[in-house]
Amino acid sequence: CAEMPAEAPVPPPAKAAGPSTSGPKGKADAAPSGDGKRKRIPVPARSVRHLSLGVGNNAALVARVVLSRPWWRMAKKPKAGTRTTGEEWSMRWQETIQGINYSLLGAHSQQVVGHLPNNSAICGKLNLFRNIYEYLSSKGEDPYQFLPVTYCVSEPHEMERFKAHHAYISGKTVPSKLLSKRAAQHAPRPKEGEECRNMWILKPIGLNRGRGISVIRGPQECKSLIEAARDDKRLRKGSLKQWIVQRYIENPLLIDGRKFDIRAYVLIKGDGDCFIYHDAYLRLSSVPYTVASTEQDVHLTNNAVQKHT
Repeated sequence: CAEMPAEAPVPPPAKAAGPSTSGPKGKADAAPSGDGKRKRIPVPARSVRHLSLGVGNNAALVARVVLSRPWWRMAKKPKAGTRTTGEEWSMRWQETIQGINYSLLGAHSQQVVGHLPNNSAICGKLNLFRNIYEYLSSKGEDPYQFLPVTYCVSEPHEMERFKAHHAYISGKTVPSKLLSKRAAQHAPRPKEGEECRNMWILKPIGLNRGRGISVIRGPQECKSLIEAARDDKRLRKGSLKQWIVQRYIENPLLIDGRKFDIRAYVLIKGDGDCFIYHDAYLRLSSVPYTVASTEQDVHLTNNAVQKHT
C-alpha cells in the first residue's frame, strides 16, 4: 500500500453530538434529545464508519462535522515505522492526492477519498485551460468565446507572443510574424478608448489561496514579479516553475461596486449527466473595484486574501 501523508491531530468530538467514549462497540452512542439531555442511539457494528484524517485543508473542521454523526469513528493511526494506513477506513480526508493508491481502494470495503484520480487535469490552471481549449476546438467551437486569452509565459515563445499581444493592444508596431492568432482574432484593435488599461493577471500554476497572483500592466512587470516570487522564501519553489498570464476583464459584473465570485457545487457523472447543488454562495471583495489599483484585495475574492483586509 502506498505510504500516506502525515496524520492530523484528532480534535475532540463536537459537544452537540458525537461517538461515545464508553460502552460496548457497536451498541449505542450518545446524542442530544429535544430537552438537551443525551439519549442512546443504537448503531449496529456493520453500520460503523471510520474516518482517516490527514493534515491541512480544514481537517479539524471536517472531523468535527463527520464525528457529529453517531455512526462515525476515527480510524486508528498506523504504527510507527510501518507503511500501513492503520485501521481500515471508510473515508480518507487529506490536503493533496499524494500517497493515495486508487488501485487498492475498496478492495475489502467501501472507501472514498477527497480527490479524483488525475485531478490535475482540471485543478491545475494551465491544464484546465489547455483541456477546455482542446475540447472546444475538437467540437468546432471558438475557445476564446469561453476562455480568457492565456499565455504560459514560462515558455519563451509564449512570452514573446504575450509581448506582441500587449504591444498590439497598446497600438505599437508589431511584426506580423510575432502576432499570434490569439491576438489577431481576439484582441480589440489598438487603443480601445481611454477606458482600456491593457491589464493582465499573472498566476503561478502550483499555488492556491491567491498566493503569487498579481494584476499587471505589461511584460516587464510580469518578469519582475516572477523573479521576485522565486526569491520569496515563503513560497514553495516547486510551485513556481510555470506561470500563466491571462487577459484581465476590466469591466466585470459587480455587486454594490465590488467584485464577487459564485461558489456552486456540481456532480458530473461519467455519462455526462450532472447534478447541481442549488444552495450556492457568493464571495465578495471587501474593497470597491477600481482599475486604478492593482492591489489583491480589490481584484481577488479569495478568503485567504480578504480576511487580511
